[in-house]
Amino acid sequence: MIQGSWRSRVLGAVAACFVLVTGEGVAARAEVSPAVRYVQSTGHTISGPFLQFLDLMGDDLLGNPLSEPMPLDGTTVQWFERGRLDLTDNNGVALAPLGRLLGPKTAAFPMTVPPAPGSAAEKIAAFYREHGGEALFGRALGPVQDNQQWYEQARLDYDPATDTVSLGPIGSEAMQSAGISPEAAQLHWVAAERAAALRRAPLPRAPSSVLVAGVPMVQTNHLPGWVELWDPARNTRGWLPEQLVGPVNPPAWLKNVVELSPVDTRARVVAWNSTWRYNAQLTLTARVVTADGAELYVDQSGELVPAKILRVPRPPAAYHPGRWIDADLREPVLITAYENDHPVYTALAVKGTPNHPTQLGTFQIWRRVANERMRSDTIGIPLGSPGSYDITGVLFTQYFTHDGAALHYNYWRSNWGYTGSHGCLGMNYDDSKFFWDWATIGTTVVTRA
Repeated sequence: MIQGSWRSRVLGAVAACFVLVTGEGVAARAEVSPAVRYVQSTGHTISGPFLQFLDLMGDDLLGNPLSEPMPLDGTTVQWFERGRLDLTDNNGVALAPLGRLLGPKTAAFPMTVPPAPGSAAEKIAAFYREHGGEALFGRALGPVQDNQQWYEQARLDYDPATDTVSLGPIGSEAMQSAGISPEAAQLHWVAAERAAALRRAPLPRAPSSVLVAGVPMVQTNHLPGWVELWDPARNTRGWLPEQLVGPVNPPAWLKNVVELSPVDTRARVVAWNSTWRYNAQLTLTARVVTADGAELYVDQSGELVPAKILRVPRPPAAYHPGRWIDADLREPVLITAYENDHPVYTALAVKGTPNHPTQLGTFQIWRRVANERMRSDTIGIPLGSPGSYDITGVLFTQYFTHDGAALHYNYWRSNWGYTGSHGCLGMNYDDSKFFWDWATIGTTVVTRA
């Protein structure tokens, strides 16, 4: 059954810029990480400005999420065990005034008498001050009673057994007071029952991409005849006619995941095993961290790949406009083709030896030879002397320095990712041909350690 209630909508606010309200009440603009944290115990995710807020204030401040982000009273909110987070008018994040809803119906309580040393009131007051005070929790609504004190945005509870203070678990009660059932707030996983066109808008002829049958996705919205879907592993969303989708179980790889960061990049396998061969290129759609701290990636086929067997492009110091090439000489050496800031292809390469290192810097391809003869005497090593060479049939040669360093096919070596050249970047046939077809005279080449 397709969930059409507004309560089942999900905010996929990731990889965007938001204004956050800090504990001191200061608006701080920050670039939000595209991470999606999956909480196994409740089956919910935390993302976008809500995740950024909790990273800033402390993950355990509000406990586990009880819902996905949802629209409520003209804004977007997310319910937690110990409160609710609201997006504010300036795209900030603030604690909802649940104390006014559930606490004593009184005006603000003046705290004029210092609490007794070592008392519950002193412990609560210290926690209140250390976590932002009135800017985060609002003003007190009454005195401490039964080791609890109500504030406009929260209830603070003191536990004598552990001598600790935390926000009181008022989220579920407040959620029910708002008329929201736990079932309505759950993630609803659905999938296309056959291959279909995933539309960018709920229109029959809107631009589309192909959605493979059976891929688990989260339903995020519902309009007459249409459902909006979000794939958290690929961070993509789109619309399908509602008759084409049905309920499914969450993806199996999600079981032990505590953090999910959608990515769109390429990687090379650097550890041979029964599933992936050395130097195979994989398209990655998400990075995940499991409950035991293991780091893995989800590839485009939905398989989990251990991060330790991959060489993933390391973010460059700067991106360049158009097509350009990044040669990261940290071993295993990885060469990445970029379109602006988007990696489109990677390859492992042989780099220069310590005696003949690959130059570091920013260069441009200045000469291309489809089938080159390479002779050591052209770089100052006489033929017949130690270390000399005379090699024919060097395909797809693209010089990027004027002393002879080039990208090219290296048929006489296969130690991809390590040293072995006189400064060139040699690759296998398929990889060198890709860069030959993709690059041209003037293409920027950045080499870095």
